[in-house]
Amino acid sequence: MKQQRETLAYFNAFADDWLRKSRGRGLDQVNIIRQRNDCVLEWLRGHPGSRVLLDVGCGTGDLVLEAARRGLRAIGVDFAEKMIRLAARRAKREGLDCAEFSCASVFDFGFQRSGYHAISANGFIEYLSIAQIDAFLKKSYQGLAAGGALILGSRTRLFNLFS
Repeated sequence: MKQQRETLAYFNAFADDWLRKSRGRGLDQVNIIRQRNDCVLEWLRGHPGSRVLLDVGCGTGDLVLEAARRGLRAIGVDFAEKMIRLAARRAKREGLDCAEFSCASVFDFGFQRSGYHAISANGFIEYLSIAQIDAFLKKSYQGLAAGGALILGSRTRLFNLFS
């Protein structure tokens, strides 16, 4: 699909910029990446039995790395090779063996049946067709452990206007 090809080209070209933005700490700017990640981390805090997180469209790995720092097995999947390389390099530098990264389309990634306590897909579904969203939701449902959660976030046109 044309949209996915354009998205892949964008994220491979701007992976370094994305990493810089995710680390932004200015008080005058909203860090949407951090807000989304904090939402997932808050859910995980409220569910202490959670041990495995899958982050779909993980980008440069911020959520996966933070979950791994907290002792979870955290898996990130993204189809942008440069993003995955940056994420894996960061995990290695920190010695986070429980952080795993896979460069793949979510549709080619081997979901573990009932294997994830949380699946995060923030800033992901807006790049999919309706049929792909339906397929993704079905895969996610099969991948969630009992009591697990699929945590979705999507930009709005208003956010795009001001960012």
